[in-house]
Amino acid sequence: MDSDQADIFVKLHDAQIKESEAQATIAGQMTDVAIKAGEAYERIQAAHLQNVAKFLDIKWDSQAHASLVRARNVALRKAAQLRSESKIVATKARELGKLLAGGSWTAVRNAWIAFDYFYGRCAAKVTFPATPPGAYESSAWLHPDHEIGEALDAAHHDPFNLFRWARTHSYFPKEGTPAFEAMQGRLAALAKAADAMASELTAGLAEAEKAALEIHKIDWDRLKET
Repeated sequence: MDSDQADIFVKLHDAQIKESEAQATIAGQMTDVAIKAGEAYERIQAAHLQNVAKFLDIKWDSQAHASLVRARNVALRKAAQLRSESKIVATKARELGKLLAGGSWTAVRNAWIAFDYFYGRCAAKVTFPATPPGAYESSAWLHPDHEIGEALDAAHHDPFNLFRWARTHSYFPKEGTPAFEAMQGRLAALAKAADAMASELTAGLAEAEKAALEIHKIDWDRLKET
């Protein structure tokens, strides 16, 4: 796994921090609009309101003000938590490479933990490539300290069981084998999903910030007319 792929996971984490911070900021801005009389909504473009509502996961109803306050508090807590994890994310991104390079038992175990950590964030977006038949052969795998133990039962020759077997025993694929190819494909797919998620978050944030600005502009124009 090259450094560019590792950087993508940090990029996704940074995008999630920015999203949470923007949610807190926009929710705070919108409270000024949400507490005004109902007719104010009629003067504001519905598309902008819906864009912000989607970004904050709220509804524009009689409880909008309370929902905005709650959304702001949740976003602030999430941003703080994500910031506290920034060093952890950078470390785990580097550790992923040991799933290909190998290393000590601790290094390989930590690499599998890192894989699960990022997969948990990207599961909805990731599509892994097909696993070649040769990846199920025990000879395609290595252990940091000893020979491979019991082979994977033929009845369990599917990707889920293969990688669970490897993760459980802290195995890593031997370079030049189908297992190595399969692991490369999975790491590349995971990085691709993380990159797509980061781009989507960035685009959604920009649209929401633009919509919030338009709402305030329209609302300000309304106030000047009264």
